[in-house]
Amino acid sequence: MTSEAQPGKHSSRGITLIDAEAEGQYDEPAETTPLIGAGAAEQEGQGDVAANDGNGNGNGNGKRTHAWEGSEGFEDIVWWRRPSVYWLLPPYFLFTLAFGGILVPKINLIVDLVCRQYFSEQQALDSAFTFSPVIIGGNNPQCNASASVQKSVATFTLIIGALTGGLSAITAPKLGSLSDRYGRTRLMVIASCGGVLAEVITILAAKFPDSVDFHWIILGAFFDGVTGSFTAGSVLANAYTSDCTPPSKRGVFVGYLHACLFTGLAFGPLVASYFVKWTGSLLVIFYVVLGCHIFVILFFWFVLPESMSKKRQEIAREKHRADMQAVDGSLPESVTRIVGPRLSSLMVDNLGTWLPFIFSANPFAPLKILWPHGAHNRALRRNLILFAIVDTIIMGTAIGSGTVTVLYSEFMFGWETPEAARFVSIVSLSRVVILLGFFPLVNYIFRIRPLRRKRELSGSLHDVETNSGADNLDVWLLRFALVSDLAGIIGYIFARKEELFVVSGIITAFGGLAGATIQSSVTKHVPAERVGSLLGAMGLLHALGRVFAPILFNGIYAATIETYPQAFFVVLASLFGLAVLASIFVRPHLYMKEEGYIAVPVREPGNPSDIDNMADEEQKVGTRFMTLGPHKNADDSCFVKNQTVPAAGLASPPEQQHHEKPYESHSGSSPEGDREAQRHHAVGPPPASVGDGSEPTATAAAAVEPQEFAETATDFPEGGLQAWLVVAGSFCAMVGVYGIINSAAVFESYFSTHQLQGYSSSTIGWVFSTYLFIVFFAGIQVGPLFDRHGPRLLVAVGSLLVVASQLLLGLCK
Repeated sequence: MTSEAQPGKHSSRGITLIDAEAEGQYDEPAETTPLIGAGAAEQEGQGDVAANDGNGNGNGNGKRTHAWEGSEGFEDIVWWRRPSVYWLLPPYFLFTLAFGGILVPKINLIVDLVCRQYFSEQQALDSAFTFSPVIIGGNNPQCNASASVQKSVATFTLIIGALTGGLSAITAPKLGSLSDRYGRTRLMVIASCGGVLAEVITILAAKFPDSVDFHWIILGAFFDGVTGSFTAGSVLANAYTSDCTPPSKRGVFVGYLHACLFTGLAFGPLVASYFVKWTGSLLVIFYVVLGCHIFVILFFWFVLPESMSKKRQEIAREKHRADMQAVDGSLPESVTRIVGPRLSSLMVDNLGTWLPFIFSANPFAPLKILWPHGAHNRALRRNLILFAIVDTIIMGTAIGSGTVTVLYSEFMFGWETPEAARFVSIVSLSRVVILLGFFPLVNYIFRIRPLRRKRELSGSLHDVETNSGADNLDVWLLRFALVSDLAGIIGYIFARKEELFVVSGIITAFGGLAGATIQSSVTKHVPAERVGSLLGAMGLLHALGRVFAPILFNGIYAATIETYPQAFFVVLASLFGLAVLASIFVRPHLYMKEEGYIAVPVREPGNPSDIDNMADEEQKVGTRFMTLGPHKNADDSCFVKNQTVPAAGLASPPEQQHHEKPYESHSGSSPEGDREAQRHHAVGPPPASVGDGSEPTATAAAAVEPQEFAETATDFPEGGLQAWLVVAGSFCAMVGVYGIINSAAVFESYFSTHQLQGYSSSTIGWVFSTYLFIVFFAGIQVGPLFDRHGPRLLVAVGSLLVVASQLLLGLCK
């Protein structure tokens, strides 16, 4: 659906609408397209092509000189400001080392704090009760011997894990999407700030246990989860790596990140134990971890180069605006299909401004990127869904099965802590060796060398690497890794000797290739400005796995330990069997083709003096971004940069009018209707007076430069000072809520001696567990409504409910 007209070198250049399917002939993606600059040459005016190789700028066939488009925009930057995955590896390794090193010490600290308070409460109830003093960070056998303490610790850690995982499931996709629009490094800093606040609160609770109740650690878990926690850090690190590496090497570098993760989890506890033994204080490791977090934040902010160019960020922001417009335009039609025309009209009239925010408040909304629209994306949808299912299985089993596997080995073989630690270290180090040695070797033999040989034979040494989805090597590596995991787990089921159990663990180490392969392959399926959103959606699934997988696997093991302890591994093998089956249906060489229309200059027929490049005076004007409408969804949009669109040029030549998208007029003449028409039709059909050489009318000028784009702010963060004042006010409003949370121990103690004296402490703990669930999960849905419509009604209703709940508690007997 292209035009045969030739471009004219005039100030009044036309705009024609070209079907997106025809865009492929301008920039058809192939297997090795990079993420940075993919397709940007045409859109951003930087498609430098050389017709000869006399000056080294071409190869004689019009090929670009750089072998990877991802380097476009960074060639003239000094090496130490050029984005590279090697800049990311050291701080990421330190981040994972701190994450792995803090796991065991934090559990031990919670045990000591809970035990200290439990025995103090028992002594307050019974003056004859005596107990040995609890030393924070010391050897406290009386705590390990108390079943009540262990139940309280289990409940408390479950609340922390569920809170952190649940909030990160909501936050990680948002940070991933924001990183597409505002860069990776800024969001990496935000994702790391929650860890700093969490460690500060933990240190205060351990240093001053009489003044800072250990329940304040829940507040630290809230800060950690609301900034994305480890899930968001992994998502952003993978997105940064995808920006910096060509597709032919992307899997290897993502494997380096996974190797850092396994190394940190393997050596983190070992390093932490040496620090504790060397200093004789458990608190030292928390100071060290706090220092690591601060160092990582400073490194990300001042040293790490940004991988998303300004132009790529502008593209992503433009597409985000189109997404929001598509939601506003499609909601009335969607509501009509669900509730009928009459009720739909009533809802739209009364809740028209609320509906988009209710829709956007859906915590599962980021998953929509896994289901791209369009009949031509049918196979791509299948690939993305299958990748998401397999990746969720891998991450969920990795999080939930580790502890159970250690418990099973201790139960079956009588291992103590040193033997179990050696087993975990062997498996983790095997994964590191495979990711750092075996994976790069396979990638070089089966991908790099054939690609290099193909270039040498064709004589095109300067071919541009382009994206075209996962290749055959990606698909077969994924299948091999999943089969290795399945074989190792089957070995766990039948192993009755220690040696066979260890060998089975080494076989599962090859399964580490699956995570790196999936994380690199999915980034080859979408444009660069969609990578953060896609990885964020998968991060949401990771966070949900972090919440539910431990509950599922621990529950299965606890229920079957006395009858058939291998039942846990049978369930695990079934899940990986499902993953292997899903990988069979993954197809290579699929890439997202976005629907809609793009704007290209119209060539003037019969003008021999016309040239492809715009006139100098046109290039100097530089108009704002425009969204072409009407569009069916968020992908039906594009932008025009460095092109003027005079009113006289809005009319296409007669032979091209059948290529233009028809204009759908809005009925009614109200001012609000006129604004909606301008909003959804940035470029529409010209009035009668346009196209005959007359001066442009006010309507045409408004169509070319809509007011909302003229006032669009591109500063970070969105909203500026006003938005952060709203955040500060919301934080102050939460003081009362956290006051109740901080006094949870008082409530539980009172309940145990009055209304609920016949119930155990673990059962009473569910009262505040349910309260926390409602506060942090239902409260997320109220947030967007609060920001849009103000605090009066919501605060009034919330205050009434809080007061009523306290009065009802006082009346309970």
